[in-house]
Amino acid sequence: MAWNHNVGPIGNGNPIQAGECLSSIAVRKGVTWKEIWNHADNTDIKDIRMHPNILLPGDKVTVPDKQKKNESRPDANRHRMRRKSVPCILRLRFTRFGQPRKGDAYRLEVDGYVRQGGKLNNEGAFEAGVWPAASEAVVLLGKDQDNLVDEFRFKLGWIAPANEVRGIQTRLWNLGYYHGPLNGTFDEATERAFLRFIQKNTAETHALTLNQFKQVWDSMNNDDQIEVIGCLVKAHGC
Repeated sequence: MAWNHNVGPIGNGNPIQAGECLSSIAVRKGVTWKEIWNHADNTDIKDIRMHPNILLPGDKVTVPDKQKKNESRPDANRHRMRRKSVPCILRLRFTRFGQPRKGDAYRLEVDGYVRQGGKLNNEGAFEAGVWPAASEAVVLLGKDQDNLVDEFRFKLGWIAPANEVRGIQTRLWNLGYYHGPLNGTFDEATERAFLRFIQKNTAETHALTLNQFKQVWDSMNNDDQIEVIGCLVKAHGC
């Protein structure tokens, strides 16, 4: 099966480490993620990756120098300064048998600390502010706060871009279509999972066999393949 979008690490400057994103790099360097994202030396990263917080380990970015800024305020008063781009927003949505788990109780823990709790909205979702350098989120779900029986763990900053095979596998895994290793190889298990997703989400391929799907995919130009990947990104949420 032809795969034309795995371009591997790109960019110039300092390499991205596994688990990093522009938000975590920015807060460590004392700049904003927009200053990095919009830097002239990071044009390739911006054009190809398209999302500042979904990068491939080994991608390289140029981080601009921190700029000093003076603010005038009356001496007699107290003033609170808030750092730009902090916190980041974590959005999660949960379903059961394809239906939103609306109204279920949840508790969010980030890096071992309870961040917030409440009930999922009508879409089975919630959002929360988290520190840009946070590495793990744990969500407990249940009927109420005293019966949180379902546990979900998320490694923050680790999802690969959608135009990398590992990124396809991860999204298919999170959506329940793929259960193999996240090895970056477009093998038969990945193909079958991708076909199941496309059959469910596009009418054009609903009745195709795996071999027929391979032929259709191989006949697509890059723009058509990217459009199909876009369906996966939309279903996944990022």
